[in-house]
Amino acid sequence: MACSYRRLRPPGRPWPPPRRGAARPRPPRCPGPPAGPRRAPPRGAALGPGPLAAAALVADVDERVGAGEAFATVVTRPPAGSGPARAGGPWVVPHLDLAADVYVVDDEGVWKAAAGAVEGTPVPNPLDPTTPMWLAGEVPADERVGGPELARAWRLRGSVLASALLAGNAGRTVELATAYAKQREQFGRVIGGFQAVKHLLAEAFTRAEVASVAVDAAAVALDEAAAGDEDFASYDDPTFNPVRAIAGARVLAARAASQNAKTAIQVHGGMGFTWETPIHLFLKRAWVLQNAFTTPEEAADTVAHSLSERKAA
Repeated sequence: MACSYRRLRPPGRPWPPPRRGAARPRPPRCPGPPAGPRRAPPRGAALGPGPLAAAALVADVDERVGAGEAFATVVTRPPAGSGPARAGGPWVVPHLDLAADVYVVDDEGVWKAAAGAVEGTPVPNPLDPTTPMWLAGEVPADERVGGPELARAWRLRGSVLASALLAGNAGRTVELATAYAKQREQFGRVIGGFQAVKHLLAEAFTRAEVASVAVDAAAVALDEAAAGDEDFASYDDPTFNPVRAIAGARVLAARAASQNAKTAIQVHGGMGFTWETPIHLFLKRAWVLQNAFTTPEEAADTVAHSLSERKAA
């Protein structure tokens, strides 16, 4: 049904004429369409505990994990960001207390070890309180689960999953900051009405949306490539589109999550630094996730290399 101001106006009562020099009063807005079903929040927006990305990867090779009957954690050798020269520990193993098995991803393949065989020391004060960490001198490679092809697939899929969590993180901090800016008053008005705060929130919203689109594009590129190349044999070439898309998504999602959390802390003022708000937890989770399976620096190098190779060709 079309909405008209005639229906909203009481019958027989015209709109009052404006006073001289005053602006004409606005008629009431038309009611919008009925609200549809609520969409589920994106992954990463709720700070859910547990090895989510690891569970998604291991579910393909362990039915217990896929059925939710057991947990597993995944570590890379060498750790992301450490470079190929690092051959030893200590390794940072998340959720070792919950995991039944620890999966190691390296250039030779994917290896499995029982969590009880990993001698780890819990970190007393982990960066992210909801992500417990253990330091292990060595993670044994007892059983080989797959070869280099599976290892490459896990690195890329794990990177997409971590980037998706980062994108959800970025979107949620914008929502929290916007809600606070609408109710916090200063100088007789809500702080969301100040231009400086508007600009901060607008830039944060843009970062979150761009990151979300980049992650979606990377996931689609990965799915389309996997449908035609299940062994991921060509994924060693960074000029291959899924590799570049996945690396670009990590750069954008990591920056959006960390920068938006910092913006939310700034909008909250002194409250943002305290335990009375969850904003600091989103920032800490972003710092942990941005180094999962790869780092923003490594991803940026991959993008730069792909562009230089393409230009040379």
